[in-house]
Amino acid sequence: MSVLAPAIYARIARAKEHLASLKAEIDAFCRRNAHEVRHEIDPETAEKIVVYYAREHIPVTWSILIGEIAHNLRSSLDQAVYDLTIRESGHPVEFSEFPIFTDRDRFKNTGKGGGLYKIRGVPPKTREAIERVQPFNVRSDGKESLTWLLQELSIIDKHRTIHLCRRKTTGMEMRAVRDITFTGNADLFRLPIGKLEDRAILARWKPANGIDDEVYMEATIAFEIAFDDATIPTIAGQPVITTCEGIITSVERVMELIESTLS
Repeated sequence: MSVLAPAIYARIARAKEHLASLKAEIDAFCRRNAHEVRHEIDPETAEKIVVYYAREHIPVTWSILIGEIAHNLRSSLDQAVYDLTIRESGHPVEFSEFPIFTDRDRFKNTGKGGGLYKIRGVPPKTREAIERVQPFNVRSDGKESLTWLLQELSIIDKHRTIHLCRRKTTGMEMRAVRDITFTGNADLFRLPIGKLEDRAILARWKPANGIDDEVYMEATIAFEIAFDDATIPTIAGQPVITTCEGIITSVERVMELIESTLS
């Protein structure tokens, strides 16, 4: 049976509900015809080009949902520290919160703003457990840990939009449907690596027999929704759903570790 307050786990459950809603919306978006591929003429080079057009923008509500997921998860960690502080001290302790630090020395700081200062009211075993899950203990520079990503997403959501993008997957392909003859150099299978931009040129060639209106290539468009590099460069191009699932799992493991110190 859980020792921590039920409201803490309700926050995590709410984050999972938001993620399920987000996944359903993304799956539907990726399945429907939210894009098209056109054969056009480049007026500057007189080349035939195959161009990708995004017919629908990525909904901004998805960024809001990700922010709400991050908020609920971050709040669950903070509330766990508050709950344990009340149990240990008998009263709230000012500036208590769950610390997330990439720098060991800053975490060890017992002064205001330091990691140990933030958890000075919790039991000693719990403080040790919280130190073990700090980003500086998870990765060499701390900046690839899921708790650090949660911290960053939570902060970003408070001040600006979490930017998303389409990211090409291995299911995307180009194929010729008729013989292509060209002069000079040609780029016939120019699939972008990673981010799939609106108006991306997928193929380019100069026809040997002059310009016509025939369709020479077809494309199977396959993509997933990922974090854009304008959000957190460390996770640029990483799938949104997989990343959020990992963060939720990480928070659940932290809760399990904290609970183990109380038994």
